[in-house]
Amino acid sequence: MRKHFIFTILTVGSMVFPYCSFSEVPSTVEMRKLNTNNLIPLIRHHDWRVRYNAIVYGLSQFRKIKVDGRAHEFKRFEGYEQIRAALIDLLKKELLFAKDEKTFGDQGEGEGYGGYLLELLAAVCGLKDKEALPVLVETIGGGIGRGPAVIRTLAEFGDTAVEPIIAKLHDNENPNRTGAAHVLEQMLRMKSQDEVKLSTTSIKRVKGVLKETLRGQSSPWTKRHSVKALGYIKDEDIVPFLKSISEKDPYMRVIDASFRGGKTGKKMRIYPVREEAEKVLKRIKTEKLGNKEQQKN
Repeated sequence: MRKHFIFTILTVGSMVFPYCSFSEVPSTVEMRKLNTNNLIPLIRHHDWRVRYNAIVYGLSQFRKIKVDGRAHEFKRFEGYEQIRAALIDLLKKELLFAKDEKTFGDQGEGEGYGGYLLELLAAVCGLKDKEALPVLVETIGGGIGRGPAVIRTLAEFGDTAVEPIIAKLHDNENPNRTGAAHVLEQMLRMKSQDEVKLSTTSIKRVKGVLKETLRGQSSPWTKRHSVKALGYIKDEDIVPFLKSISEKDPYMRVIDASFRGGKTGKKMRIYPVREEAEKVLKRIKTEKLGNKEQQKN
């Protein structure tokens, strides 16, 4: 069946979408067979439900594998550059809308809209393309953006992502700083498992920034990710630095003792950042003992 497209402009908040009117919107089955020229207007459609179907069903023919159960890596195909540009541009527009509404992932459209945003993020992650790096970095302060697909994808960029992520670690907003520390933690973990390449210069730079973060006034969540990140760096100065954090970090919370197996109604003080540092130090010690045993054998 031949489809006829009519383009006008629809403005929603600060978002501008081409208004694509169809004599009949293609079914999800038909979308799986559309070429890129016909898919792009659907990805740019003014109705997020049509955009959702285009991303989930229309692009399924070009996907290769799943990452973390959601992000799909794309094959290279005819029209890839145009699809890439359309997806990145769409995520930029959603972010502009989110900034107006103050929350990324809840534009008054309910769970369905949040699911659409997850699929859009998964698709942009699946590009595995450096062109997508700047817009993905902008998502890490939001609840959806801190999901495993985005965190892992940014970590996989390795050296290329280091400076943009560090810039977010210096951001004024706590959620952005926490997201950035989480990415650096993931990056260093993957480096320790030889899944990501990081230069000596990048590791030195990241180490210095993480130490600075732990000495400063960042939130406990940012500090906890920073502590775990430092634990993957094998330099000799890491252990004494983390030992100092485990003894002196000032952040303290008062909780009901029942959360720690104590008596209900009794209050107790806890030091979450210190506790995280103690866990990391124990892991480092265990790994060192394991390495010594392997050397003996």
